[in-house]
Amino acid sequence: MNIYYIIAYISIFIWLFPPIRQYKTEYFYFFLILALTDVVVFLLIKLIKLFPTNPQTIYLFSAVLLILSLVKLDKIKAAFLFCLVGIIIFICNKYDAKLMLVLYALINFAILLIILYKFIQYLMNNNSISIFFVFLISYELSLVLKNIVAFTDLLQGVTLFSITTLFEIAFGIIFTFVNVNTKVYKLPVKDIE
Repeated sequence: MNIYYIIAYISIFIWLFPPIRQYKTEYFYFFLILALTDVVVFLLIKLIKLFPTNPQTIYLFSAVLLILSLVKLDKIKAAFLFCLVGIIIFICNKYDAKLMLVLYALINFAILLIILYKFIQYLMNNNSISIFFVFLISYELSLVLKNIVAFTDLLQGVTLFSITTLFEIAFGIIFTFVNVNTKVYKLPVKDIE
């Protein structure tokens, strides 16, 4: 069996555990979507052999669900977001399917910005740094870089894609033990007079 597949299978398995640790936190659905996306893609491609197009389509719609799990949008805005991504996917498939990697990286960058915003809010409200946010920001940054790498060069991209997947496995293990309620580090603040 190819080493790339072994890494992918281990990643799928490891990422089934973080939603358990995140249960009853505001990030539960975020981690549930992350855990189920690879499982759904695996089932559609490997077992059912039902998926006729690029599996990146599932990842793109999953990324939209991730945004919706972080930001509360009304049904009309959520539907508009799904339709917009659907139209862009159609255009990408028609002209160059590799553009979906760029789109996925852009959506992950948007997720990264949302998480950074939540981190800054948490920092200002609690005057402390949450280790959870540090890891979550690092994880999202790795996803953005992973897709840029995969887009830039196919041969090296596959190797670097696998290396970044190893980092994702490490993050999966981390998020199995760390959630938003995990240890925070207080910042020393002096009164301004």
